[in-house]
Amino acid sequence: MPANDSLRKPIKITCVFCGGTGHGWANPYEPCPICNGRTVLTLAGNPVLHTCTFCGGTAHGMRKPYAPCEVCKGIGNLAENDKPPTITTIDSLPPLHPLPPTALTLVANSRLDELRACTPIKLDFKKLIRLCEELNTAYSQGCYLAVIMLTRSLLDHVPPVFGKTTFAEVVNNYSGGKSFTESMQFLQGAARKIADAHLHRPMRAAETLPTPQQVNFASHLDVLLEEIVRITRLPPLLSALS
Repeated sequence: MPANDSLRKPIKITCVFCGGTGHGWANPYEPCPICNGRTVLTLAGNPVLHTCTFCGGTAHGMRKPYAPCEVCKGIGNLAENDKPPTITTIDSLPPLHPLPPTALTLVANSRLDELRACTPIKLDFKKLIRLCEELNTAYSQGCYLAVIMLTRSLLDHVPPVFGKTTFAEVVNNYSGGKSFTESMQFLQGAARKIADAHLHRPMRAAETLPTPQQVNFASHLDVLLEEIVRITRLPPLLSALS
C-alpha cells in the first residue's frame, strides 16, 4: 500500500510551453495558457514521462508555433500510454500571485535615480517619482488602461516645475527648445486624447482594449523628465532664466 500511495502522488515539472516564465509565448503580457502564469505544472498520478516525438519536446504546435502541440497539449511530454499527462485541477485555477513582471518599463531606472537625487527647493518630487514607478509596474503587468491614465496624471502634475499651472501652458509658453516643444505637443495632442477617450467614453455594444503600442509614450516622457532633472539641478537664478 505505501508504494502504491507513493506512485499516486502528483509531481511538479517546469512548464515547457513558456519556459518557466509564466508569460504567454505569443503575447508576453498575458499568462501562459498551459500553466496559467504559475510557471510549473502539477501532474497527477506520478506518470513516467517521455519526450513528445511530435513536437520534439518544445510543447509548441508544428503548424501554429504560438499554439500548444496537438499531441502533448503543450506539456512537451507524454505519459506511459503515449497520451498527455493529466494536469491537476489546482493548476487550472488563476495564479495565486500576480503575473511575474516583464523587464519592459516606460521610465528608465537611471532616469528614476536622477529624479530621486534631485533636491527641489519649493516642490516635493515624491508623487512624481511614485507616478513613474507605478507607470513601470502597470506597463510590465500589462495594465494598459492604468498606464494611459497614469500618463495623463503625470502631465497634469508637473507644470509647477516649469512655473506653469497647466500642461498646455508648458507646451505653449515654456522655452525648452524646438525639439522639447514638439515632444510636449505630441504628449498633449496624443497621450492626453487617448487617456480622455478611455476615461470618459461610456460603455458601448462592442469594446476593444488598448495595446502596449497605443499607450507607450516612453520616449516623449523621457524628454519631459530629462528637462525636469536638468532645470532642477540648475541654481535658482539660472533656472528662472532657462
